[in-house]
Amino acid sequence: MQKVIVLFLILLSFGCEVGEEVFLYDEDSPEYQDLLELEQQICKANPIFTAMNNSKAFQTYGYEANTIYRVEGSTDANIESYIKITSVDDTTLVFHHHCSSGCTPVDSQVTVTQAMMDDFIEAIQEGVCALDKDFRYSSSGLSSSTSMIFSDFRETEVRDSDGNLTSFIYKTDTYRVNLEYPLAFVLYNYTRNIKENDEADENHVFNITEIDQDECDDEAKCDFTSTPSAVTPVIDTDAYVSDAIGNVPFSISSFPNP
Repeated sequence: MQKVIVLFLILLSFGCEVGEEVFLYDEDSPEYQDLLELEQQICKANPIFTAMNNSKAFQTYGYEANTIYRVEGSTDANIESYIKITSVDDTTLVFHHHCSSGCTPVDSQVTVTQAMMDDFIEAIQEGVCALDKDFRYSSSGLSSSTSMIFSDFRETEVRDSDGNLTSFIYKTDTYRVNLEYPLAFVLYNYTRNIKENDEADENHVFNITEIDQDECDDEAKCDFTSTPSAVTPVIDTDAYVSDAIGNVPFSISSFPNP
């Protein structure tokens, strides 16, 4: 009860007039850590995370075999690839990814288990709801039960051979979660922005959309006849606490990672 009252008082402070600052506790207050933990609990209880957990029952949630998706985007060259759910039940979802260019292997197969889903959810939830705001992913859509966006910003120094600072590199990865598609498809639905000092931004944008069988038949690159190679996503549930510019919460070797 005490924690709830503390939070209520903090919330009341946001109603103060502009220019008036009210500090009930600072970082040295014994209640401060309790308040952070309560804030984290509230964050993790948001509807989007409930929906992610519900989506682990793949078939019951509504994902169907033979559903096809198109992935469009660019790195150094335009990328167009396709995904097809080949089998699904309530514990396992398997999809075939066919990439027209820029991918190795060209045809890959991913088996998504409920344990893998737990890792995906943890990687997102721990970063979005991190106790330390310096490590927290910025986000929107937590109150939604279908979609959210979260961004991971990182920066690093570039030094010459003598150790002199020459520039800064800034990188922002923005991931789009849409539970109309399996959560694992966040691997193919993101934007990366890279900037070095005042140079022009370098943007890499990947979008995923569902298409029907007729659309696939009309597109020569939408081809699932080859035997795919099994690949497994790399999921780092602790990526949010690392300062390394190359760290990401998840990636997959068969898709370009600019």
